Amino acid sequence: MMRPFPFSLSLLALLCAGAPALAMDPVEMAPLGAWRGRMVLDEQTGAFSYCTIENSFDKGFSTIIAQNGDHETNIAIVFGDPRLALDRKYEIRLDIDGKLQRNVDGFAADSKLLVAPTGNDPEFLKALSTGKTLTFTGSVDAVTFQLGDIRQPISDLTSCVDVSAPKPTKTLENGGDTLLPKPLSVILRAAGLGKAEVVELPGTPENRPIDYAWNFGPILGGAEQITLKPGEDFLKKSMAYIDVLAPLCPGTFSQEVGKPENFGNLHLLEADMACLGGNRETSAALVFYQVGDTLTVFFHEAALPDRAMADNARANIIHVLRYLIKGEGDPLPAPARK
Repeated sequence: MMRPFPFSLSLLALLCAGAPALAMDPVEMAPLGAWRGRMVLDEQTGAFSYCTIENSFDKGFSTIIAQNGDHETNIAIVFGDPRLALDRKYEIRLDIDGKLQRNVDGFAADSKLLVAPTGNDPEFLKALSTGKTLTFTGSVDAVTFQLGDIRQPISDLTSCVDVSAPKPTKTLENGGDTLLPKPLSVILRAAGLGKAEVVELPGTPENRPIDYAWNFGPILGGAEQITLKPGEDFLKKSMAYIDVLAPLCPGTFSQEVGKPENFGNLHLLEADMACLGGNRETSAALVFYQVGDTLTVFFHEAALPDRAMADNARANIIHVLRYLIKGEGDPLPAPARK
């Protein structure tokens, strides 16, 4: 059962203690307006707490539907006088259109606010989003709320949580490596980037600006993999990649490209880029690496004060690649500084 949400609203509640009655005529409640949504932050830390939608009804009632970061849902029913005991359990039956029922143990958040936790229950939430009525039944009272146009507000509630709730950190060392192709994950971990937080990119691979991304302290890392056409030149393709990035700089763009290293059909190149004079001056350390017909681009972007860290990550990746190609030296470079 979900934990109580820390409601801090000055609201009212309804229903008395005891088992819900199975037969009684509920009091009908009509909405006075549209559902309103908002995000609630923790008063002490400012961190995300939960999202809500709420509506006012006639006869002095209000209803709040809240959802936390685990998509657990609380439904609060509110009324105009204090009647609840904080140390008592309130058995409530929730009914949507007479088709789907849930018996829950309610609790009083305060003497005027009764909360019915429904947990993470996709079936209930889907029925609620398409339902016409929601009935609360207690031991001596029953109230039916006309839900009105609630489909989009429920969708907005879930979207609010998806966008606002903190996501579990996935590093290369605790499951984030599954979001990258295994060869890239092996290279990055060997380069001392095991604590990098892998970013789950939205959309489909075809619509993403880059293929893979990760955060390592203050620097942003990423990789793209490009299939070369027969006859395409490694160096020309690498330079063309840099040329595409140059117009994205709002200030002065500069680049410095190293000398390509060629090992048969294996190719390696490093490059530096900088964007100066704009609102945020940045640099990027790049590695271009070709095996067969696949060109992989590693980059680490940083603000100028953190440039050395991006350079170090790039140097360690090159160290690992040279070892994999030539089998010489120590396979593990010095750990990347975070």
